[in-house]
Amino acid sequence: MKRGSGKNKGSGFERDIAKKLSLWVSDGERTDIFWRSAGSGSKATVTGEETQSGDICAVHELGRPFVKKFFTEIKFYRNLNLPGLIFGQLKRSGTTSGVTDFWIKTREQAEKFNKLPLLIMKQNNLPILLGVSAETLYQFKAAWGNIVVGLARFPQYNLVVLDFDSLLKNCDGAISWK
Repeated sequence: MKRGSGKNKGSGFERDIAKKLSLWVSDGERTDIFWRSAGSGSKATVTGEETQSGDICAVHELGRPFVKKFFTEIKFYRNLNLPGLIFGQLKRSGTTSGVTDFWIKTREQAEKFNKLPLLIMKQNNLPILLGVSAETLYQFKAAWGNIVVGLARFPQYNLVVLDFDSLLKNCDGAISWK
């Protein structure tokens, strides 16, 4: 990738995720339920009933229960340092801690807005992953049963990693998030 193109890659990924989530909550009928937050989550504003925080906001009423429940961050990086998360090597020469930093910040922001944290993340040449807290996993299992299976658990961070596309494919996104 050309130097300086990372922002475009991240913005495009956010748009793709917004469309995927839109199709998911509308049972495949709409691509315009969610969109990138203004400033891509860099500012959070509350106007009336609409809350904008994280990287995704609802632009249609079908998405409002989801964004009221979840604080969603979306990251697409060349290297998320997944081995560092697995093996506890959080800092490497030339590499930030990646997923652990993103997850800690996502949890802090979610707590600030009294929401459950979701971290949708992608590393080059790997599938899309979803990071959730144990509490979120419990709610997912209550909604969808044992079909929700974590790929890896990191109790020290209260992080469970799921396959994002499998969740969308196998679980009904049209459920109420109230």
